[in-house]
Amino acid sequence: MQGVRADCPITAIVYSNGAEFEAFLQEITTIMAERGVRLAGLVQLSEKKPDRVKCDMHLRDLASGELHSISDDRGPHSRGCVL
Repeated sequence: MQGVRADCPITAIVYSNGAEFEAFLQEITTIMAERGVRLAGLVQLSEKKPDRVKCDMHLRDLASGELHSISDDRGPHSRGCVL
């Protein structure tokens, strides 16, 4: 196939419990980075807020560790969707 690189695969993982899977991804990517594995991509971090129905969401860049906010605080009673 033209334009497809075998050395840059894309992977999708289907899961049923978002909080558990998010914690797993955080743990495994931290271990891999500590062992010197070069990582790339983004991992979602959900930050629970005690006075909010919805959590704040961030993306952590695995290569740089930089956090990017991807949510908008619309108040304590918002009911919008989450990723």
